Amino acid sequence: MEWGHPENFKWLWAVAGAIGLFALASARKRAQVRAFGEEALVQKLSASYDPRRRFAKRALVSLAVIFTVLALCQPHSRTREITVERRGVDVIIALDVSNSMLAKDIAPNRLEKAKLELASLIDALKQDRIGIVAFAGEAFIQCPLTTDKSAAKLFLQAAHPNLIPTPGTMIGAAIRVATQAFTEKEKEYKALVLLTDGEDQGSDPMGAAAKAKAQGVRIFAIGVGTSEGGTVPGETAEGGFKRDRRGNVVLTKLDEGLLKRITVMTGGDYFRASKGEVEIDRVAAEIRRMAQKGLKTEKRFEYEEGFQQLLWLALLMLFVEMALSERRKSARHAALLALILLLVPFVSGWKFYSAARNEEGNRHYLKGRIGKAQKAYETALNASPEAPEVAYNLGNAYYKEDSFDKSLQAYSKAAKNAGPALQSGAYYNLGNALVRKEDKKKAIEAYKQALRLNPADQDAKFNLELLLKEEGEEKKKDQQQKQDQQEQQKQQQKDQEKKEQQQQEQKQDQQQKEQEQKQQEKDQQEQGEEEKEQEQAQEKEQEEQKPKTPEQRRAEQILDALQNQERQVLKAQTGKRAGNVRRYVEKDW
Repeated sequence: MEWGHPENFKWLWAVAGAIGLFALASARKRAQVRAFGEEALVQKLSASYDPRRRFAKRALVSLAVIFTVLALCQPHSRTREITVERRGVDVIIALDVSNSMLAKDIAPNRLEKAKLELASLIDALKQDRIGIVAFAGEAFIQCPLTTDKSAAKLFLQAAHPNLIPTPGTMIGAAIRVATQAFTEKEKEYKALVLLTDGEDQGSDPMGAAAKAKAQGVRIFAIGVGTSEGGTVPGETAEGGFKRDRRGNVVLTKLDEGLLKRITVMTGGDYFRASKGEVEIDRVAAEIRRMAQKGLKTEKRFEYEEGFQQLLWLALLMLFVEMALSERRKSARHAALLALILLLVPFVSGWKFYSAARNEEGNRHYLKGRIGKAQKAYETALNASPEAPEVAYNLGNAYYKEDSFDKSLQAYSKAAKNAGPALQSGAYYNLGNALVRKEDKKKAIEAYKQALRLNPADQDAKFNLELLLKEEGEEKKKDQQQKQDQQEQQKQQQKDQEKKEQQQQEQKQDQQQKEQEQKQQEKDQQEQGEEEKEQEQAQEKEQEEQKPKTPEQRRAEQILDALQNQERQVLKAQTGKRAGNVRRYVEKDW
């Protein structure tokens, strides 16, 4: 048997104090009896009173106190020895400590916001080794890789612009120094978390990111700042704002484009710093999904807790004390009363058992044993299904294990049965789980319900505003895409009409060319015929101009005579036809 909290044995002095009070009360009562009258007569008058029962009642109370104190000492026994291999990822945190990180476009300022987020990230990475690189105009390793989270937080709190005298923002130098801080032999298990406003000043961050990728480093960037920008506090004693050489106030803005390109190249992801620190959970989840290596092996003992039995005994003593009367009554009546009172703890026993298992789950949860906490919460919820605080705690355990569907069910159950304060927290966590499920519409409704129950919840307000802003941007994007599609369709229609018009014009041009070609061929044909006729006329004229032979002249004379004779015959026939008169003869039939 071993004791988890032996320091609680000091409360056993309370038992001695209780016994002393009981003895003092008994002495005062005897003195009062003697003052009242003769002791023998008083005893006869109080015959129903039993001093032994009073002693038994006080003994039962004393035993209940003893059992309660022993339960507080957390007795447990070893069941078996196990070997635990601690697995994780090497994580280097590169923190920008340049003067631009003092801008207050994010409260309280960019640097303090980054340090708060990194502290939450260190708490989330319980099984990993953490290292810190600070950078401004140059970079150096502020904290080498370690499993000591407290030491890492101390180095983190010491980060300040005065830490590095060289001004500027050299993101490339930070990536190169962080890459060198990892073990070169390994090509995995490496993550670099970069927190900066992204205003690099010529340090070749893309080249450094390419070398980091070759070494197996995945870069996750968290942009700290706003796109609208903010002013940088002045370095003089008078204060004011930092100015350039021309006297203009320097305005520093978040450069998300560069950080996104760096993370895409190395297979990481980019997030913008938010008030609710939702991005920390996302970065931690991404790192947990990476391949993990064995960091440390140690032997541990598994224990079986024994405080529950002691608490049961303490409750039993108290209920028996309540059932036991100081007066003498019938045995049957006393037994019936004792039976009724003894049934009370069994009726409420499940609730007590649920509370004990819930408390056990809380201890496991605080020590980072999420799996054991989850089992304890599940057992507690089975014992008391309507307990909202148990459902709420179980939802938190599921959320830590990235079981978002189960966490949604648990948070919904807690929100249904809880009071206003716990109900508000349940709706807030429900919204966070819905965000991780990328169901933004339901997440917005959950945040709204959390604010209805607790209007002072700034985290819920911030997350709601962020989602509404993203939703507005998505709507604008959808409208822009729809408008672009409509314009594209109009342009396509115009192009189609233009194409059809061009085809029509080409067709008309083709027809006109064909007509012109036909006309040209016709003209060429007519021209050819005219040229042929001219050639024939020239040949004829040439033949006519040639000197005729006697045979030709004789033939022509004969031909002319024949033609004259033919004309005379035709003339005679024509005259004869003209002398005849046509008359009408009627038919007689």
